[in-house]
Amino acid sequence: MSMLKSMRKHLKIVLWILLASFVLWGGSSAIFSSRQESGYAGTVFGKKVLWKEYEDNYKAVYNQARLMYGEKFNQVSQYLNLEQEAWMRIILAREADKRHIRVSDSEVITTVCNIPLFQDSSGRFIPDIYKRVVEYALKVSPREFEEEIKGSIKITKLKDIIIKDVSVSENELALAYKEKNEKAGADYALVSVESFKPLVNITDEKISQYYQLRKQELKTPARVNIEYIPFEYASYKTKNEAEDKASDVSYELAQEKQPDFYSVAKKFNLPVKESGLFSMQEPINGIGISYTVALEAFKLEPGQISSPIKSQNGRYIIRLKSKKDPYVPELSEIRQAVKDAAIMEEAGILAEKKANELLVDIKQKLGMGWTFKKACAKLELEINTIECSAKDDFGKAAFAVEPGKLAGIAKAPQGSAIIFVTKKTTIDEEKFKKEKDAFHKSALEEKQARYFEEWFKKLKEKAAVTLSGPARQKSEETPQAPVSFPMDDF
Repeated sequence: MSMLKSMRKHLKIVLWILLASFVLWGGSSAIFSSRQESGYAGTVFGKKVLWKEYEDNYKAVYNQARLMYGEKFNQVSQYLNLEQEAWMRIILAREADKRHIRVSDSEVITTVCNIPLFQDSSGRFIPDIYKRVVEYALKVSPREFEEEIKGSIKITKLKDIIIKDVSVSENELALAYKEKNEKAGADYALVSVESFKPLVNITDEKISQYYQLRKQELKTPARVNIEYIPFEYASYKTKNEAEDKASDVSYELAQEKQPDFYSVAKKFNLPVKESGLFSMQEPINGIGISYTVALEAFKLEPGQISSPIKSQNGRYIIRLKSKKDPYVPELSEIRQAVKDAAIMEEAGILAEKKANELLVDIKQKLGMGWTFKKACAKLELEINTIECSAKDDFGKAAFAVEPGKLAGIAKAPQGSAIIFVTKKTTIDEEKFKKEKDAFHKSALEEKQARYFEEWFKKLKEKAAVTLSGPARQKSEETPQAPVSFPMDDF
């Protein structure tokens, strides 16, 4: 009993510590947010989004991704679009505020304490683990992290309100189970795109037409090129030594109205490195992925010098050398790539046309009593085998006919496939009864996700997001609804 009391007392102390830090943080945030910021990142629902709000939301989605992917984050980060996620979060947060959705301090505390990453093997919240992970892995203070959690809870509450009336009927459930579990076996003959590429004659006029029709698809994001003085922790005896040196150099640069970046670096016997052009999504040459450096770089004007920027590997003082706005490359810059794409498109059309001609021939031979394999052998077509569900392109064609019949043509990345159905596997009714409850849960979640995605598309249109400065690089892209909801990942 004494052990239980001790644990309860410990947890109570932890809760009070979290509550106190959260309350203090809330006060300081209010003071900080009242400070006038220079410039803004864009507008949402006709109202300005200051850079601090954008950066706070970017940090939130960045940290959520770090927690979600863990040690694999660096591998998957190139496939993430954190800028879009940040704008999506801003849109949803504004909508939640409009609906007066509130989050209590106790909800934040409970959520933090229930995150397994901050618990020991017995499931008990450990403050030291929490502090180490947040400060050293995520590079934010506990107060900042708790504010991010608060925003995520608010968005989750909004999501729950939007999807609360979504349901799955018995008929929908049976159909979804059937689509997922029924299988069709098929033989198919592929008419390859590659075999038609040598037959395609692409003129300069066709290349130009292809380019004109797809200009926006070819648009490149904004890019900047920086010069920087690195103060990387690995090059110094202590972290403090690196930070002190960065402060000394920054002070020296501030003494002149037009400081000579190279001369000051030379005075301290430090190198000046150049990154080359990079976008917000790309690693910075010599630095790697660093959203803090990237954000600061895009906020600068050419020739401007930053204060020391804190990053995972150290501090950096940067000078913006050049900035390149989003642009559509001239045809001369990407002519070969456009030509290759145009050839593939034309070859695909020829492959589909040939597949339809062969389909007619095969139908005639089947009518004469030939087998599909014999007909394909006569036409020198290689046969492949596939098992498919009703959801994919092959399956949609295969399930339209009975076994022993031609299903027509399905498009594939490699060309056009002539499909002959060999078998079908129907669902096991007894198995369906056993799995029904679990399947209902997953089917409901899928339907809720689709409903929320459609709702978000409409909300995004109402938000009428306009971007400025570095944020403009994503102006032609549309934020998508999240695959998983903010708090579902904890």
